[in-house]
Amino acid sequence: MRGILSLALVLCSTTAEAGAWTRSLGSFYTKVGVDAYAASKYQAADFVSTDGQSFLGYQIGVYGEVGLLKVHPLMVAVQAPWASSTLFLEEKTGSFRPRATTRRLGDLRFTAQTSLLPDGGPLSASVEVKVPMYANDSVGSRYGGFEELFPLAGEGQVDLTGWILGGASFGGPLWGEAAVGYQHRTQGFIGWRNHGDLNFLDRIRFGAGLGFSEGPVVAILRVDGQKAIGADAITAESVSAGPVLLVDVAEGLAIEGRFSADLWANNATQGFGFGTGVSIRR
Repeated sequence: MRGILSLALVLCSTTAEAGAWTRSLGSFYTKVGVDAYAASKYQAADFVSTDGQSFLGYQIGVYGEVGLLKVHPLMVAVQAPWASSTLFLEEKTGSFRPRATTRRLGDLRFTAQTSLLPDGGPLSASVEVKVPMYANDSVGSRYGGFEELFPLAGEGQVDLTGWILGGASFGGPLWGEAAVGYQHRTQGFIGWRNHGDLNFLDRIRFGAGLGFSEGPVVAILRVDGQKAIGADAITAESVSAGPVLLVDVAEGLAIEGRFSADLWANNATQGFGFGTGVSIRR
């Protein structure tokens, strides 16, 4: 079976995500960013790289969210990445190191979110739909006999996740938020007829952040993870943590940066991610 890109192009900890505060009409946030992920060993589904192999992936992504209603906070968010992933092989010929690289669009994510409180406070619910924008059947097809070496662009199926998000201010510059979600792994594969008998388990997804805001600077320490409901040999599980920094350079215009490290992983690559981007908000 082909190895599956567990990079979480999903890069869950690497991509912008809506928080507990739902936007009202006229409020928006948009970001263009570059994120990378590296690991000394690559693992996905039943594929594990051998000693001496390593993995590097990066993505260029756009993300946006906008409030739609005046009477009650309701917003939609869309995320679309283009990604490159490379498995570096251990054999070397002089200064050249063989590699297998896949470049594709990633997973399109669409989210609708609303506040659960009459006053629009930071207790919200959302539904996220993930739709593949790539065809795994074509990955490595130009290199007959070596297709197995090429990382796939993603898990190739439609997923649905329902979230509950909550946030609070602790007085002064400190605030926090947390989210928990149930992810249903459908069997709706797109562009991947040869996926064999893959049957991913549903997962519990979760995240939390502790933030500090002072003047033009916002600093956040985040923890994000996903845990399968049950046990198998293919469903990716992980927990990652790291800081996020946002610095305003003009009104509503910010430079953002982030770093995260995988604290635990199962059926997935364990490595670290980092990224930067430019955001506009109102």
